[in-house]
Amino acid sequence: MTPEKKTLLLYAGMLYELGIELDKARNDLALLVEQRVGYDTVMICLAYEDYRQIASEFAALEKQYTALRNELRKK
Repeated sequence: MTPEKKTLLLYAGMLYELGIELDKARNDLALLVEQRVGYDTVMICLAYEDYRQIASEFAALEKQYTALRNELRKK
């Protein structure tokens, strides 16, 4: 297996793990909203910031994964 394919598999695993974290962060935020916690509270702000950070990391890694996958398809 080429180093590029190993990297692609590594990215896929990382995306999977980040996806689980992202779902948890989304669910945590949704739970706070369901509990009618005020949008201007520290709890909501922290939960949203956590969600936003993980979503940003996921998007960046997904971009790297997609670029590498497309590059490998050209070969």
